[in-house]
Amino acid sequence: MALRTPMLSSLPKEIISIICWSTIEKKHFNELSKELLSLALACRSTSEPALDVIWHTLLSIWPLLHLLPDDLRAFRRIEESEDRELDCMMRHLDIPQEELVFSREPTPDDFTRWTKYSSRVRRVHDLASFNVMRMDLEFLSPSVYDMLQAHCPQPFLPNLRSLSCREGEFGIGDAVVLPVCFYFARPLKAVTLALATHPDPDHLQDIIRRLSLVAPHVETLKLTKGRLSCLQGIDIAQLSQLTSFIGQEVLIASDAILALGRLPHLQKVHVQPRAEPGDWDELPRERRDGFFAALQELDLVARNDTHKYCITLLKTIAPTSLYSVMLDLRWPHRNNLAEALLTGFTAALGAMPCPSTLHHITICVGTSDWSDGNIYRSPCFAPLLALPALRSLQVLGSPKVIVDDPTLDAMARAWTALHMLNFEWPPANLNLGWYSENMTYRAPRTDDADCPCAMLAGLVPLVRRCAGLRVLAVALDMRVAPPRFDGLRRPPVSVDGACRVRQLRTGGCVVGDDTLAVASFLALVLPGLRDIEYTPPSWDWERLEKVYGKLVVVRAQERDWARWNGRASKRPMSP
Repeated sequence: MALRTPMLSSLPKEIISIICWSTIEKKHFNELSKELLSLALACRSTSEPALDVIWHTLLSIWPLLHLLPDDLRAFRRIEESEDRELDCMMRHLDIPQEELVFSREPTPDDFTRWTKYSSRVRRVHDLASFNVMRMDLEFLSPSVYDMLQAHCPQPFLPNLRSLSCREGEFGIGDAVVLPVCFYFARPLKAVTLALATHPDPDHLQDIIRRLSLVAPHVETLKLTKGRLSCLQGIDIAQLSQLTSFIGQEVLIASDAILALGRLPHLQKVHVQPRAEPGDWDELPRERRDGFFAALQELDLVARNDTHKYCITLLKTIAPTSLYSVMLDLRWPHRNNLAEALLTGFTAALGAMPCPSTLHHITICVGTSDWSDGNIYRSPCFAPLLALPALRSLQVLGSPKVIVDDPTLDAMARAWTALHMLNFEWPPANLNLGWYSENMTYRAPRTDDADCPCAMLAGLVPLVRRCAGLRVLAVALDMRVAPPRFDGLRRPPVSVDGACRVRQLRTGGCVVGDDTLAVASFLALVLPGLRDIEYTPPSWDWERLEKVYGKLVVVRAQERDWARWNGRASKRPMSP
């Protein structure tokens, strides 16, 4: 007896839901497929799962406002006047801006369809909060907002789990857009708010207070674009389930930092502390047990006069499993205090109570548009040698990091699990063409302040002890003759291909004239390179890479010959 093909309506609801979600897997934002709309109109067994998918994510509240009766709502074009000036881009593109008005007082029956569909919404994802420009901005008249507050069932989106939106600014004239508090609901778990400029200095504090009252179980909170905003007060401590707090371009006062430090589950923090005289008085001067106890990822931004404050903050936190630290620092170009300030930060990191868990440190002292230009020498990084589990150390922002061979040897002994050592140097002059930048290049003299101190021999302990090292960017002076290993009974490094360094970044390196000797050394010590970065003079590196490639092939043939003839490779010299 032939098996009958089951009807779609006979399938379990969970299977129908999976089918509905599969129809929009490759769609963008809220774009719906024809198949999903067909399922929503087919029958009751398929329409319910299909409608859950259709209404799962909204870009704004406006689709629900369109469910209100036609005799209640109307959209009125906002005309430009002395009190209501249109956006210049909107005016140029002749894009209409509208505001919603009510023709009468709403009744409970007007919100029947609203209640039916609002409970299906799980996520609001406003594109404007992610730098995607929307031209179809709609506004509410003040009377409409008041009526919604008075008559609409609350919370407006009772099952909302995730909210990503731009905070509403006052619009054209007396028209307004919805404030973010309109969306808050108890089930909220993830909130991302792009803040707007507001004349009230306590406005952000009011938002956090309202959020903590309405949605106390929020787990991730991200505040962005609040250039003039400052989070103050201890209300954020009421979000006891918070695991991630990110405040980009938002200042955080000391009382808010102390409140964050008391949260028992907070694992990820991105803060830019405010350092006013009153903030110093509230910050503890000694390490306090339980202060940021669960912290795993820390991004700390220091600007202007907040550096010493941030150093003090690092000395007071007491995480037990800190995994990653990102320091975003700015101080004046060629500042005499730059080395001392950086040493203060590294000393605070080296004294962390969890040295066995700290794996990644990134220190950014500039940007692609603003080069730091200061020189940082070996003593700046000595405190980090107390972190035996370190796997990645990056110093970015185009500084000039100059370390010597003994420091590289100490790093190799301390950080045996290291897989990235990246000391970024200033890039070539982008205002010059390729030919001009190479012709104007001048190698530093040995007595210049920015002349590299490390030599090729300094790479040997790194390669020998750090078996997982993959990315290497250290300024080297290759003009000094490479060490010769001809008389050694054992090779300086393993010759069986165990070296995993794949990328050599040459910023700050000086090649010298003996290209063959340098290429021969690299082919022995770093035989697995796949990328050698070209820096001025580019033709020297291009010539070196060609010679290096040929020597790597020859050495591989030598190893193959040894294996075929029963010759065992000797182990490298003892560390």
